[in-house]
Amino acid sequence: MLLVRDAIQQLGADPTAMTPGADVVSVAGRGWVQVLADPRTTLTQCLDVMLIVEDGDVDGWDLLTGLATALGMDDLADRFREANLVEQDHARQVRGWVATSVLGQLGVQPDASAGPAIRSPVAGAIDDHD
Repeated sequence: MLLVRDAIQQLGADPTAMTPGADVVSVAGRGWVQVLADPRTTLTQCLDVMLIVEDGDVDGWDLLTGLATALGMDDLADRFREANLVEQDHARQVRGWVATSVLGQLGVQPDASAGPAIRSPVAGAIDDHD
């Protein structure tokens, strides 16, 4: 967040301005929070929502990196690329949790040789029944 704030200020804009685009993201974010806070939502469903959020973050950093590169702001593009790597790692981890949860519901233990989409640090620890 601070990286984006600084970039907006560097471009001479107000990072606190509520633009129409920021308003849309705010409304969407409230939806995600409602899903996560709903007591009827299962762990797997919460993880699905978190994966949507993480994938959106990755796409956002990709876009920012491309825009900074197109504007010749190579230092900023490099910082956006670093942030994107962190988000890619988050998405990979959540994707593994989703896979572990679904496999657990099927009574299947994840195969460590199946690749990163199936491996998870919480393998076998999720007890969620949809």
